[in-house]
Order: sequence, then structure tokens, then C-alpha cells
Amino acid sequence: MRLRILKSRFVSGNVVADTATGTLARLVPHGPERDELLLLVRLGVKFQRQHVGKRPGYLHSYVVGIVANMAPPITFANLLAELDLAAARRAAGDGRGEPIERLSRTWQQLTFHDPKRGRQQITFGRLRNVFTTAKKATFPSCPKA
Repeated sequence: MRLRILKSRFVSGNVVADTATGTLARLVPHGPERDELLLLVRLGVKFQRQHVGKRPGYLHSYVVGIVANMAPPITFANLLAELDLAAARRAAGDGRGEPIERLSRTWQQLTFHDPKRGRQQITFGRLRNVFTTAKKATFPSCPKA
């Protein structure tokens, strides 16, 4: 939000910012209604600055890390191979902190452990969507993602 400093018309020498609250403070006379309006405007500004849309989850950040370190070609089949290795490391006890529990190609499901939501199962369709967004986030100039 652009901030310009203007002198208030009501009190000489008082400087009020030219924002939504500053404009309201300049144009509305003092009183309890003005204070209530200022409170509502400030609340509205905070609400407007909030994130809009769904935030990427734990699996997305994990897949972004895998895609960033993956050797070319970066394909869904290679992602499945990497996730299969992660599941094998976890099963062997070598993969400390590996969230991937099981990868079933027969059922086309991935089982992973989300720290906030516990054990989660997703289909390969959802995994393809996560892979596509991770690929676009990692390689923004890639023509085919």
C-alpha cells in the first residue's frame, strides 16, 4: 500500500497518512462512531492481506525437494522410482524422517505420514497434480510442465 504523508485539515501540524484509515480519520469527525469505523477498517485491511487460496501442504514441499534434486529427465515415472526408494529406506530403518510409508503401483496409491494430519493416502492422480505444481514451482520457464 502506497503511503503519502498529508497534513490533516482538522488539526494544524498533525500529520496523517493517506491510507484507508488516514482518509477516514481526516474526513469523519471525532467521536465513538469514528473509532468504531476505524476499528472496522483496520480489521478489513488485515483480512484483505490474508492469503487467498489453498496453501501447499507437506507432501508438496517434499515433492519439490525431490524434483529439485532429481536427475533429468524429470518425469512422473522417475518420481515414482524416487518415492519407491524413499519407502524402501524407511522400511529398512535407514530413512530417518522419510515420510513415504508405502507406494502401491497395483492400487495406484501413495501412503505417507503428514506431521500434522498423520497417515494419509493419496491416489496417483493427486500425486500427478502435486508433481505438476512442484515442477512448475521448481522450473518456471519449462515449456511443458
